[in-house]
Amino acid sequence: MATRPRLHPDACAFAHLLPAHVAGIPCLIGVASFTKVPPWRGSPWSCPSDLDYYGYTDMEWEVLDRRGRRADWLARKLNARACAEIESDIERYYRDQAEEARIDAWVNSHS
Repeated sequence: MATRPRLHPDACAFAHLLPAHVAGIPCLIGVASFTKVPPWRGSPWSCPSDLDYYGYTDMEWEVLDRRGRRADWLARKLNARACAEIESDIERYYRDQAEEARIDAWVNSHS
């Protein structure tokens, strides 16, 4: 049975670690923060800010090696397409987590 590599203590600073590949090299993406604000549904005059009116997604992440250490050498291999793909994967991960939480809440309320 294969064992998982021990993570570097710095990896604990991230909210989530997601597996990824950069330039074909397996790595981890350490997600420090993720915020998704949906578009405002009311009048533009009652919206708290112009950014909130259109909605936005804000995230902070870093490329890590498979042990959870910062991999600046690997981050330098990122291009715009790879960054967009990683950000899409992060957004999908959080969307799936939210959906799971909604399902769990519904199941718990009906049991």
